[in-house]
Amino acid sequence: MIRDYDETLRRPEQQAPAAVPTEPAWASPPSQVQALQRSAGNAAVLRMLSARGLMREPGPGAVCSPADQAKLEELLSTTYIEEDFHPSTGIGLFDAIYAPGDGNLTITLGIAFDFVNGDPANPTWVASVGGPAAAATYTPDQFNWTPDEIRDWKANAISQVTAIWAGRYTFFTQKDCWSTLPPVNVGIEIVERPASGADKAHYVTTVNKWPTEPGLTESVTDPAAGADQSTARFQESGADGITNPDSSHFVRDTHTRARYGEVDRDNPGTIRFPQNVGEPSEADKTRLQTFGRTLGQPYMPPFPVTLTGHSSSEGDEALNMRLSEDRARAVSNEIVGAGAQRQPTVVPVGEAGADPTPEWRRVDITVGDFEADQTTVAHEFGHMFGLDDEYPTRDGGTRDVGTAVQHSALAEKLIPGQQPILAHHSDDIMSNGEVVRPHHYVTFMEVLGKMTDTEGTWDIRPNVSAPGDFTAPAPDGTAVV
Repeated sequence: MIRDYDETLRRPEQQAPAAVPTEPAWASPPSQVQALQRSAGNAAVLRMLSARGLMREPGPGAVCSPADQAKLEELLSTTYIEEDFHPSTGIGLFDAIYAPGDGNLTITLGIAFDFVNGDPANPTWVASVGGPAAAATYTPDQFNWTPDEIRDWKANAISQVTAIWAGRYTFFTQKDCWSTLPPVNVGIEIVERPASGADKAHYVTTVNKWPTEPGLTESVTDPAAGADQSTARFQESGADGITNPDSSHFVRDTHTRARYGEVDRDNPGTIRFPQNVGEPSEADKTRLQTFGRTLGQPYMPPFPVTLTGHSSSEGDEALNMRLSEDRARAVSNEIVGAGAQRQPTVVPVGEAGADPTPEWRRVDITVGDFEADQTTVAHEFGHMFGLDDEYPTRDGGTRDVGTAVQHSALAEKLIPGQQPILAHHSDDIMSNGEVVRPHHYVTFMEVLGKMTDTEGTWDIRPNVSAPGDFTAPAPDGTAVV
């Protein structure tokens, strides 16, 4: 299957086994440190100590069974290697190396770049610029790659993909008695490899050059079962400088898909208040809570909401400004408390433009457009990592709004507490933005479990940036950096 980027705004090497202490390690720190030092060296000890905040401290009686202890000893004395891993999603292809003593899982993608000059006669591109006459105004150098452009584009693309994907989350064991097993930090390596031969690339990737956005799709072809190579195709334009990988700006409103219209249906529009009252009525609270639940549905884009608070012109102007803010904040509290994804923007205007009539004692509720920016290659590399698109097809398509995406079942299986991942427009990397969520690491968790025979024993949380320094998690566990 070829995955097109058509969301248009257009769009095991064994080491010698080593002894591991049998007593609970948290009760005997010296033995814990010595065992890890023997099995993996001083660097692993330093990493363990710096990441100790993520290690599990066993409760009373948390002692390994003989089988669990033997497995732990195996883990701490082995380096695991998996080549040409096919995630069970049916998408993606990559290598993985896991060094348990160091707490490092490295995901490697081998890429053979093929830079191809654009075709000035391509009918899709010609149409995109307004026809043959307009197309004739472009010069050959705008279609032809130079060595410097190729070098710089590759460096920038690899840098951006790595920055977006690497080191966002850490895996940690759920086994209470495995306290000596360091948390697993995920690194991403994008390496150039030849298109053929013993160490050939996972993806032969064509990069076409165009002077303007050509209206052609980006695509990553799903590898066949058992295959050790597949293909990808990127379309790069010179609009923002040819050495900068293309990005897209997406705008979606409540009419973009039929189901998004539920937001307009449930929007009260205006909430009115008696004189000098800052709390909505019970009936209005019910309406606001319905609206908040709709905004919080897992298939709904995070539409921004603006609450404009007003007052009539009677009384003191400063007090009226405060009252208009109180009204808007009270409305916001009801919406957020019911589950809205985003905090509404509160705009108090007091008695501005008002007269002394009840008409002005109100809060106006406005729903804006959802907007997001995305570096296209970062999204496409998500397919190489084994993930499906999360934006919906058009209504009536193969991936309607609210449909579980292809990697949802795997995430629900492996990640504790994971809810279904439903197709919708969002700021997630596999939809329209660049936010990497915990579930976007699910194929990395899968390869970790499969090559160590520990599947189903891992959990995930935001990565540790430095000893004692945690990235601030969002309410859904997303790493905020």
